[in-house]
Amino acid sequence: LELLKLNSKMGRIDSARGLLSSIPNKVKQIDKGKWSIQLGEWGKALEIFEAQDSPNLSNLIECYGNLQLWDNIQKLKPQFENMSIDEKINNSDR
Repeated sequence: LELLKLNSKMGRIDSARGLLSSIPNKVKQIDKGKWSIQLGEWGKALEIFEAQDSPNLSNLIECYGNLQLWDNIQKLKPQFENMSIDEKINNSDR
């Protein structure tokens, strides 16, 4: 993970992506999804998050937005309406 962090900080995105794909069993799926977001791998991140039993709404919204999957975001409206004000504000910034 340290090499992944270092390559990411140095802007060596391709190297970081290669490292992330080469250590799949050493990183938790949720962390792999977050790293995928950080590296601009929106499709991979979305696959990881959608496969979870109870996916984090913020992660889904961020992926859907960057992939321009607006219909998928609209389908989350009932869940969004049940969020607290703070959660709504945090998710509306994505």
